[in-house]
Amino acid sequence: MDWSTLALEYPHRLWLLPIIAAALVVPALWGNRHDRATRTAALAVRLVCVLLVGLLIAEPVVTETDTRRFEPVQPWRLVLADAAPDPALVDFHETPEVFAARVRQALDAGVPPSRCEVFGTGAEARAAARAVASMGVPCRLVGPKPPDLSGVTAVLEAPAELQPGETWQVTARWTGEGRPMLRLADAELAFAQHGAELRAQGPALPAGRHVLEFELQGTDGRVLQRTGRTIRVGDKPVMLLLGLEDARAAEAVALAPAFDHRRCTVRELAPDQLQGAQIVLASIEALYRLDSKQAYHLAGFVARGGGLFVTGDGAKHVPPEFLPDDVVGLLPVRLLPEPKPDTPPDPPVEDRPTIEEIAKVSVCFVLDRSNSMNAAIVTRAGQTTRWQVAVKGVSDSLAKLSIDARASVMTFTLKQTWQAKPQVFLPFNQEQMSERLRKLRGDEEYDESYYNTDIYAAVKGAIDVMEKEPSAIKLIIMMTDGADRPANTAAGLRHSDLRDAAVGKGINIVAIGIGDAFADSVDGFGARQVILDLATKPEFAFMPATSEDAARAHAIFVNSVETAFKAFDDKKAREEEARRKRLQEQTDQQNEPPRIDTLQGVFALALTPLGASLLGEQSLGARPPRMAWFARNQPRAGAAVALTLAEAGDPAPAALAFGAHGLGRTAFWAAGTKVESLGEVAGWAELPALFAAALRWLTPRPVAEPRLIGDAASTGVGILDPLEEAAYTARDAAGRDTALQLKDGRLIPQDPLASGPWEIMETVGAQSRRIGDVYVALAEQPVAAMVAVDEPAGANELVALPPVLQRRVVMARQPVLYLVLALLMLLCVERVARRRS
Repeated sequence: MDWSTLALEYPHRLWLLPIIAAALVVPALWGNRHDRATRTAALAVRLVCVLLVGLLIAEPVVTETDTRRFEPVQPWRLVLADAAPDPALVDFHETPEVFAARVRQALDAGVPPSRCEVFGTGAEARAAARAVASMGVPCRLVGPKPPDLSGVTAVLEAPAELQPGETWQVTARWTGEGRPMLRLADAELAFAQHGAELRAQGPALPAGRHVLEFELQGTDGRVLQRTGRTIRVGDKPVMLLLGLEDARAAEAVALAPAFDHRRCTVRELAPDQLQGAQIVLASIEALYRLDSKQAYHLAGFVARGGGLFVTGDGAKHVPPEFLPDDVVGLLPVRLLPEPKPDTPPDPPVEDRPTIEEIAKVSVCFVLDRSNSMNAAIVTRAGQTTRWQVAVKGVSDSLAKLSIDARASVMTFTLKQTWQAKPQVFLPFNQEQMSERLRKLRGDEEYDESYYNTDIYAAVKGAIDVMEKEPSAIKLIIMMTDGADRPANTAAGLRHSDLRDAAVGKGINIVAIGIGDAFADSVDGFGARQVILDLATKPEFAFMPATSEDAARAHAIFVNSVETAFKAFDDKKAREEEARRKRLQEQTDQQNEPPRIDTLQGVFALALTPLGASLLGEQSLGARPPRMAWFARNQPRAGAAVALTLAEAGDPAPAALAFGAHGLGRTAFWAAGTKVESLGEVAGWAELPALFAAALRWLTPRPVAEPRLIGDAASTGVGILDPLEEAAYTARDAAGRDTALQLKDGRLIPQDPLASGPWEIMETVGAQSRRIGDVYVALAEQPVAAMVAVDEPAGANELVALPPVLQRRVVMARQPVLYLVLALLMLLCVERVARRRS
């Protein structure tokens, strides 16, 4: 400390000294407890203390000088990924937090790094670079440059999906110089090159996932461009052989080597047997032996997209009048009965009316989503809400539905919203709908009467949709927590009219009123009446008003769905009983009902335009093969006939005819499969090709996924019609998932996607599925593998500054300490003097 610079910081405070002196001296002048000498000595000591206090109040200060230096050192680098050593940089292998603290301490000491680099990619590296730059130290993020897709000009054309054994071709076109290469599963494919285009014939591929890649290489072996495509080969389609004896089954297997085969007796046919099959091969005799319930299962299988190939085997034992109604609706031809002695040869045949039903049961859930449905339900077991009870009821009911059942979900307030139109709910769809309903918010729109539930309009909308449903049993389950809006009553709309309309259209309504609005009181009369008027049967009206009953109301949904399936079983049992009763009555009256008329002889095949497109115009040859036996028939309106028997009558009966039923297709072969019925056709060289072409036409093709995936780049993947409640990931060849965020119609990764094949996965709750394959292309990279990808403004290096001489006034700590010490000592002396006196 420089004592020469000692001064008082606040000398103007010295005016307080007289006041302090008076406070200390005056009591000493008038005191009588001590003699005069003692009082004089004490007074002197107190005056000295007053002087010391005054100096402390004025705050003694001194002037100090300081030389401030700023001398940056060698650049620093935070290494978060593998990097080659750089002698120009000081590397630190530590966390971003520790590195930022190190830089801050260096700044305080005046020896910061002249600049910093963060070597790495990802959010951690970006955060570290921003933290350092915020302290004023130039910092840049250094990492691998993302693939530059703007330079990819190669186009690869190949199928995305194949059937086992299916032939395929690949074409590639490109611009620029280089040596092309085509690889499939790391094996090179031979190709024919024509300028900047190549073509290759793909090999037969087994079932599974295959990656086809095209590369354009430079003279030094560097990859200039790479693109690719994922090809998926499905398992062989499954053919169910229904009721075929061993010899016939062996012939079918030989004629259809592209299929996997399963056998099933007529008695064993059930939905489990049809599950997983694409085509059913059966004789007309096997179809005749089906009961009504089995026939309905088969018709539903075809209506949902399956194929059915029917042969004429056993036709002479089948009375066409007693075929199950659903079987009659499947056939593309009318089978003619044996003529009676006293009737014209071919009397008019009237078709029995059939309905193309694709489901056993169709259920429509109609749910009130007003804000009052969020009301709490408190029970001894816990707490829930009315809406949560409704959501659980729908979720549990959807889990009960099988592949041959359909469901739809509508929510309503003053307006109606279809959360899902009628469809089959697979496990993924069930999870998706449950998640969507859980997140659905209530509606706060009210009418002039402060009501926001229009029950009448919601139920009417559900009836209009369910009326068109191709299902055997139709059910509407409606839940609300209050009465309908008064405006409907004022308009003369009656809920009983909706009930009558539903009954007339074969629709049942289960009405559920949940909550205290349905309590047995005068106030709840209107709400209870709505439920009673809507329910198509008294036992279909439910009003759980107490908390305990309301908390268990989800079971009403499940019980109603189970009742619908039981109603289907009862309906088919009644139909089968009626069919057998009619057959027995016919047998009792006529001994035997007329069978399908079968003709024996020599009948030449004739091609139709459809047959020519299937087999080729010259497939029959100069002398068409002749059939020895066939079941007489008449093609239905709309049937597609491929082969006819021109010499068997006018109009010519069909030898091979195709038809449509719902989403599926059917075919009928008028002859049997035995050699004695085929005649010359058994040795016809084109018979295997005819059979294969017919089966190929019947085989259902995969349905395209509506959420289209494309425009793949390292920065993201384009998606059409994404699901709001779904999470998306990209899965690489090793099975590792990269999270994707949906933004502006694209799925964006946090870090750039590497070049190569990726699967795009869609997840809702516990259910996950693949919705597409993409390939992220690669363009030529610069020689320098590492380039700056993020460089903040002002990234120049810090430079050393000349020393700065700073003067500052600080408290004179040492004099102050001396003054305080002296003051304490004098006070002690004054006190001792008084006591001694």
